[in-house]
Amino acid sequence: MILIFTIIIAFIIIDTVHAKIKNTSPVLKIIEFYDGGTLYKKIKVFIDTYTCTDRTVHTMFKWEK
Repeated sequence: MILIFTIIIAFIIIDTVHAKIKNTSPVLKIIEFYDGGTLYKKIKVFIDTYTCTDRTVHTMFKWEK
Protein backbone atom coordinates (compact mmCIF):
# COMPACT_ATOMS: atom_id res chain seq x y z
CA MET A 1 0.00 0.00 0.00
CA ILE A 2 2.76 2.45 0.95
CA LEU A 3 4.75 1.42 -2.13
CA ILE A 4 1.84 2.19 -4.46
CA PHE A 5 1.24 5.55 -2.81
CA THR A 6 4.95 6.41 -3.08
CA ILE A 7 5.02 5.48 -6.78
CA ILE A 8 1.99 7.67 -7.52
CA ILE A 9 3.47 10.66 -5.65
CA ALA A 10 6.83 10.16 -7.39
CA PHE A 11 5.14 10.05 -10.81
CA ILE A 12 3.27 13.30 -10.07
CA ILE A 13 6.49 15.02 -8.96
CA ILE A 14 8.46 13.77 -11.98
CA ASP A 15 5.67 14.87 -14.34
CA THR A 16 5.54 18.33 -12.72
CA VAL A 17 9.31 18.84 -12.85
CA HIS A 18 9.43 17.64 -16.47
CA ALA A 19 6.67 20.05 -17.48
CA LYS A 20 8.40 22.96 -15.76
CA ILE A 21 11.84 22.23 -17.24
CA LYS A 22 10.61 21.56 -20.79
CA ASN A 23 7.98 24.36 -20.64
CA THR A 24 5.21 21.99 -21.73
CA SER A 25 1.88 20.84 -20.39
CA PRO A 26 2.05 17.98 -17.86
CA VAL A 27 0.85 14.53 -18.84
CA LEU A 28 -1.37 14.14 -15.77
CA LYS A 29 -4.47 16.25 -16.15
CA ILE A 30 -8.22 15.99 -15.79
CA ILE A 31 -10.33 17.29 -18.65
CA GLU A 32 -13.81 18.59 -17.85
CA PHE A 33 -16.09 18.91 -20.87
CA TYR A 34 -18.85 21.50 -20.99
CA ASP A 35 -21.47 22.30 -23.57
CA GLY A 36 -21.62 18.84 -25.12
CA GLY A 37 -17.88 18.58 -25.68
CA THR A 38 -17.21 21.83 -27.52
CA LEU A 39 -15.82 23.64 -24.48
CA TYR A 40 -13.33 22.04 -22.12
CA LYS A 41 -11.04 22.92 -19.23
CA LYS A 42 -7.80 21.09 -18.38
CA ILE A 43 -7.19 20.78 -14.65
CA LYS A 44 -3.59 20.07 -13.65
CA VAL A 45 -2.12 19.25 -10.26
CA PHE A 46 0.62 21.85 -9.64
CA ILE A 47 1.19 23.49 -13.05
CA ASP A 48 -0.74 25.99 -15.18
CA THR A 49 0.15 26.19 -18.87
CA TYR A 50 -0.76 29.28 -20.86
CA THR A 51 -0.66 29.38 -24.66
CA CYS A 52 -0.52 32.90 -26.10
CA THR A 53 -1.91 34.04 -29.44
CA ASP A 54 1.58 34.01 -30.96
CA ARG A 55 1.81 30.28 -30.00
CA THR A 56 4.33 30.80 -27.18
CA VAL A 57 3.81 28.62 -24.13
CA HIS A 58 4.33 29.73 -20.53
CA THR A 59 4.40 27.07 -17.83
CA MET A 60 4.33 28.11 -14.19
CA PHE A 61 3.41 26.72 -10.83
CA LYS A 62 -0.08 27.56 -9.59
CA TRP A 63 1.34 29.74 -6.80
CA GLU A 64 3.52 31.79 -9.24
CA LYS A 65 1.14 34.41 -10.56
